[in-house]
This record gives sequence, C-alpha cells and structure tokens, in this order.
Amino acid sequence: MSEAFSLTVEKVVAGGLGLGHSPDGMVVLVPGVLPGEQVRVRVRQRKKGFLNAELLEVETASPDRVTPLCSLYGRCGGCDFQHASYPAQLRLKQEILTQHLVRGRLAATWSEASAMLGEPMPSPRSLGYRLRLRLHVDQLGRMGFHRLHSHEVVAVGQCPIARAAINRVLATMGSSQSLADLLVYTRELEILLSPAEESCILLLDFSRKPRPADFALVRGVVQELAGVSEVLLRVEGHGLFSGAGLAPQLPEHAMLRLSLPVGLDLAPVALTVEPGGFYQVNQEQNEQLISQLLDWAKVSRKERVLDLFCGVGNFSLPMARLAGQVTGMDLQGSAIRSARRNASLNGLDNVIFSKMEAAAGACSLVTKGERFDLLLLDPPRGGCREVLPRVMALAPGTIIYISCDPATLTRDLGDLQGLGYGIEQIRLFDMFPQTSHLETMVLLKTV
Repeated sequence: MSEAFSLTVEKVVAGGLGLGHSPDGMVVLVPGVLPGEQVRVRVRQRKKGFLNAELLEVETASPDRVTPLCSLYGRCGGCDFQHASYPAQLRLKQEILTQHLVRGRLAATWSEASAMLGEPMPSPRSLGYRLRLRLHVDQLGRMGFHRLHSHEVVAVGQCPIARAAINRVLATMGSSQSLADLLVYTRELEILLSPAEESCILLLDFSRKPRPADFALVRGVVQELAGVSEVLLRVEGHGLFSGAGLAPQLPEHAMLRLSLPVGLDLAPVALTVEPGGFYQVNQEQNEQLISQLLDWAKVSRKERVLDLFCGVGNFSLPMARLAGQVTGMDLQGSAIRSARRNASLNGLDNVIFSKMEAAAGACSLVTKGERFDLLLLDPPRGGCREVLPRVMALAPGTIIYISCDPATLTRDLGDLQGLGYGIEQIRLFDMFPQTSHLETMVLLKTV
C-alpha cells in the first residue's frame, strides 16, 4: 500500500491540481482540492522532484467547496473543477494565469502580473453549454468517457455541461439497435448540436469502408432517434459517408448552423460548419469573445486584417463586416471550404480564404510584400512560435492573440515582446466552466 499522509493545499496550479508538501518536504500534486484545505492523500506515483497523489479525505474543507452535481465526477476524466463554486473557479483560473505570467517572466512579481489582467469574463452558462460531445466506444459497445488515468470507458447517460438537446439524444442512444450494430466498428463518436435548428448530427469514426448494409443502418438510426437529423461515418483515407453513400459534398441539412453577432447595428454573421470541423463549444461565451475582439480591434474600412488560424471564419467574418479587407488561412481543408461558403452566404466579398499552414502562409505573404494593420493569432495548444519570425515583415501595428494554453501563450508573448510589441490588455474568458482549461485573449501593439 502506498503511503498516506495529511497536507495543507497551498495553491492550485496548471491542470487544476492542488499543490502541497509531504511531511518530508516533497512537492505533492493532488486533484479535487482547493487552496487552504487540509486533506489526506495517498501517493499514486513518484516523479523526479514531486509526487502525484490521490485524494482520500477532505479533513478541513474550503468555504468554496460545493458538492459535485455529476455522479461520475472524479471517475469519467472530464470535468475537474466541479468541487468548486463557480466564482471560485474563476478566481482559480485567474490565479493560474497569473502564475504563468510570472513564470514566463512577463511580470516580475505576482502583484505586477495581477495588474496586467482584466476581470475574467464569466461564461453566460456554467452548465449546459457544450455544443458537441466526444464519446469513446469500448469492445462491448459501451459509450462514454475514459476513466481518469485509464482507457477504460465509463458509460455516460447524461453530461451536465452538454446542451439539453445533446443530453436528450445521449439518453436514448441505447435504444437504437441500428446504432448498436454500427458501434461494433466504431471506436469514437461525436454528438454535434446545430444551434440554429436545435438538432444533432452523429459523427462516427468508422474502422472500415462502409457496406450497403451499413448505409441502411445509418438511415435506421435517424428514424429511431428523435433529435438526430443526420448520421455520418468518417473513415480515415476514404472520407465521409451518409446514408446515401460517399458524401464528397455534404447536403445542406448535414451542416451545423449558428449565428455570430457583430454589433454596431451590423447584421450578424451566419455560420455553417462541416461536421468534423472545429467550432467553439460554448456559443454564448464565443459571442462575448467576438464582441471583445471587435472592441479591441477597432478596425475601419481603410485597414487590412490577417487571420492566420482562421478555421471556418469565426473571427474573420465578423471582422470583414468592419475592415477593408480580411485574409484568412488555415491548414484544414474542410475549414476553408466552410469559410468560403460562409463568406458567400453572408455576401462578404472583401475576405479571401486560403488553405495553407500558418508559417508557410506568412512566408508567402512576406514574399509578396503584403502588409497588414491587424494580425489575429488563434493557434492550437502548441502555440505559433514558428510564425513569429515573419511578424515584423508583415508590419501589423496591432496583434490580438487568442490562446487555449497559458504555457505556450506566455512563451509566445515573450517572443513578441522581443519583436517590439507591448502587452496592452489581457483577459481570461471562461470558455470551459467546470474544468481547469483556460481561454485567454491578449491585445498587443507596437511599442
């Protein structure tokens, strides 16, 4: 049996883990705890310089502790902040971001880092916000999430952070024999909500090229499950298949639809997304993010905007309502197809989308002598360090960086400071309530 002992939680760090010290002075990381709590833990894993532990008992609870509302909390490997009240979650995330600013040497002291941050933007929904849900499927056909620290599937009948329409589908999926037959060849699936219609699309990662009998099963799922408008099979190397067969071009009813606000008495942007393409999971918080982005950008018809990780046009298209010209680039082909479709759908002829990797795209623009007034950076978790050497040649006076990873964000911000950009504002947006994940937006300008 691994050793057990009591400790005081000193703070919560990246990943939502509480940090304390063992009786012999070793750093201990433990999930499910809050600052100031006295807890009993058991060592689960020894690492060089620290211990990973599991929580056995909360001996003295924080006033911020609440009872998790999900019966699977702590087992499904999903949410890791449900034990904290929502105001406490916001404070913890702000503190984690502050820690990164100090560790990344963007601020010399804690107080200096705190002064750099605006108030965190709460999510309009702290529950029931997710527009999509990814489930794993085990060899017995059970659908669910991976257990914490395991690949074992924990069956899920509902998820408190998913939208109600997704939960209605989730609760009835076990009743479809057609779906059960398809799951034999499925290892992962997604339930995707189209907000405009409040209907769901099922996207199954299928392990082989489908046969005629599989197409009949796909059609059967749509008939058997209320709230499901389409079922698609995604086969690596072969593309997407619907109940009618191979779908090189998806029909309109197989698209996800939502609307993006622009404000300033301008028409909102209608957005369509191909299933499998990236779109923000928290629609209402995404709207607040766009509103802040446009307020910080303050672009006019005289200005040019470059969005190097444009996706389906989530930021590019609202910006095109205001700017003179917008250039968007992304490596994902389906995202660019959606972005071009969306530009046409909204009658926006001042935006150009290209399928290019960000660094290669930036290099191409530099070679052509292109210049921009505003650069938007919304990279994946790894950040965009490879793009930054091209920034000076593109000559943007303003950069807005949106990040889902504070470690790579602070690294890249340090590089941008070295290129002559100063940080004007930093704001945390709580895109993922009940989890420790952070979404941050930063405004930089030339010094």
